[in-house]
Amino acid sequence: MTRFMTTGSAILLTAIFLSACGEKADAPMPEDQAAEVETSVMVEKEGSLSTAVVVEASTPESAAAFIATTAVQTLTATVVSIDMDTREAVLVGEDGVEIALIVSDDARNLGQVSPGDTVNTQFVERVTMELVKGGDLKALTMSAERQIQAEEGAMPARAEIQKSIDIYTVEAIDLQANTFVLKDVEGDVAEFTARDPANLAKASVGDAVVVTTTEAMAVEVVKASAAAE
Repeated sequence: MTRFMTTGSAILLTAIFLSACGEKADAPMPEDQAAEVETSVMVEKEGSLSTAVVVEASTPESAAAFIATTAVQTLTATVVSIDMDTREAVLVGEDGVEIALIVSDDARNLGQVSPGDTVNTQFVERVTMELVKGGDLKALTMSAERQIQAEEGAMPARAEIQKSIDIYTVEAIDLQANTFVLKDVEGDVAEFTARDPANLAKASVGDAVVVTTTEAMAVEVVKASAAAE
């Protein structure tokens, strides 16, 4: 992750991003399993927006079958002006482009913000798909969300995280056609083409496919004096 915290709000934002990215592929991997995971990384920067995408996938040598994609977008801008009556803020990015926005009423401590302060925003999206062997898991769907804000009187900081888990059961496999059929919690079935035939060969009817989607957003404002340090 890009480090942009210099105040106590670092604890708030770090905690929520660790929750967002604490999936299988983030755990330390034994050396004898290193050959079982392929990793690709793409980093782009356009104006004030930086984007990094990491894709981790099992290989034919891996006993498991999974793929995980993590996308992180980071945006840094400077406060040009702020109208406390209308809650309209004007920001300027590193590329000189101005952005006008209305700060929501539930955002705390707007009065602490002054022109020259730095606004750091980070978005994280992580999607994992994993094949779980055996018939222990049944089709289901569930979700949860959490919000955290800075304490009263501190510089504004806000973080939100949403996480959903969907489990599908494998109903049919056709190795020759490279297709498989999944059933969801409603009992509906759909046929898919396997991205990697090697992973399809590891699956059996009755297995489960677990899809976990995590989305997180964090915004913090850093005083101009603190940002310059």
